[in-house]
This record gives sequence, structure tokens and C-alpha cells, in this order.
Amino acid sequence: MPAKDGFWSTAVQSGHPYRDNRTEPHSALHAAVATLSRGPVTPGDKIGSFNVSLIMRSCRTDGRLLQPDTPALALDAQLVHVAAGGAAGGVNGELWATSTTVSVGGAKRHDHVLAVNISVPYAVAPAELDAHCGSSTGSTGSTGSTAAAVVFDSGNFSSARPFDAAHPLRVRPCGLGDFGLYHTAPVLPNGWALLGEASKWVPVSAARVLSYGEVAGGVVARVVGVAGEVVEFGFFDTATGQVHTASCTFAAAATAQLVVNSNGTCGL
Repeated sequence: MPAKDGFWSTAVQSGHPYRDNRTEPHSALHAAVATLSRGPVTPGDKIGSFNVSLIMRSCRTDGRLLQPDTPALALDAQLVHVAAGGAAGGVNGELWATSTTVSVGGAKRHDHVLAVNISVPYAVAPAELDAHCGSSTGSTGSTGSTAAAVVFDSGNFSSARPFDAAHPLRVRPCGLGDFGLYHTAPVLPNGWALLGEASKWVPVSAARVLSYGEVAGGVVARVVGVAGEVVEFGFFDTATGQVHTASCTFAAAATAQLVVNSNGTCGL
């Protein structure tokens, strides 16, 4: 797997030996890239200077990384722009994508799109992600497919919106400090979608979600956690446009079943 260099999770580290008085103003971007690389995530702060909340966006409380199935790679639109010097269109900036597929209960693909240093808006169509990530039954819609999906901004479930050929992902201009991270979620036949964990860079990963599917008026998901860990998942009802949540606190390492419809419940 790719391996990103170590990074500081806190911008200023007192007592460091670097004579240029360097700081790390883009810790969040480093953490997100390391997580999406599928390689190790290696914060290198001075003892006592770790940004715990930022580091924990990459993993469970036992340190198990929550990552996509494959390393994030540049979309063709980025490569075309670089190769042709912008003459063939594409996107000017870094636009990467990867995915997580939950296979049990029917393959369902969740895509993760990272945008950095984008100079002008760019629209990512479902077919573009299908070509990049590979389509699967029940995944985000591809050309000729009627599969429905939603897309949302990382950490902001309330931004969930339709994602199909008529409603592409509109990537906003951004830099290093305000990079964009977006996720898609397939809509189940009953109109519900599993959004995942808002607090993680990868809200749906194989190390957390074992399976999920529809139940009457909602979704049931089997997730894994460790002792003392609090896990909260978001779900989206496309019929009402509402986000619902269900959470579990694990008394021991175990598998939990989250059920959400009118109310969220947890069964350990």
C-alpha cells in the first residue's frame, strides 16, 4: 500500500529542532490523505501535543484504521487536464476517489471523493465514479442504471442530496486548508440510505460495517466496536429528507445491530 510520511496533528510543536521554525497548518489534510491512502497513519507530534480528536477520525478506539477498500487515486479528469495542459478540459487540481463496498446482503458501494486545490467548480457524474471505482449491484448509479444514491459533505449529514446523472456532485473551488471531502451512499429500495459515521474520514468501512439492509420503514446495520467505544451512525430518509441517528456504547468488544426508522435503537 502507499505510505504517506509522518505529520503533525497540531500546528505548532514547541522545542522542535528545526531552525526554520516550521509549523504544520494543514494537519487535517495530511490525516485525511493518510487515511485514504490505505497505508499507515503516522502522526509524529511531540508527546503531549497530539490532537486526539483529529487522529481519531482515522480509526476506532483500539487503533484499527477505518479506511476504504483501495487507495484513493486521481480521477481521469485530473490526468487528462495534466497530460493535455488543460487543452482537453478535465479538472485543474487534485481530484481523487476510492470506495468501500459492503458485500453481505447485496453489494452496496460507498464512494469517497477528495478535492484539493481545485481552481474552478467541477461536476462529477455517477458514471465517472463507476468507471473509476467499478460498479456493483445496488451501488451508485451508472450510465444506463436506475440505481439511486445520495451524496454529502464529510461530517455534515444535513448536506445529503440526490446523486444521479441529473444531479452530479458539484465540487467547489478549494485550497489546502478548506479541501473538499465528499461521500456517496446508495439508496435502498425502501428509500433509505446508510450514511455512516460523521466523525470519521471514511464513514463506511469494512473494519466497522459488516452488513446492512432495509427493514420496514428503515435500515438495519451490523457494526463492530470495542469496549467503551461509542458508535453513532447516520441514516437518510429520502422520502422526508430527514437524517436519523442510532448509537451504541460497547461494554465489550462485540457486534451490534443498529436499527433506525422513526427511532434509532441499538441491540448488542
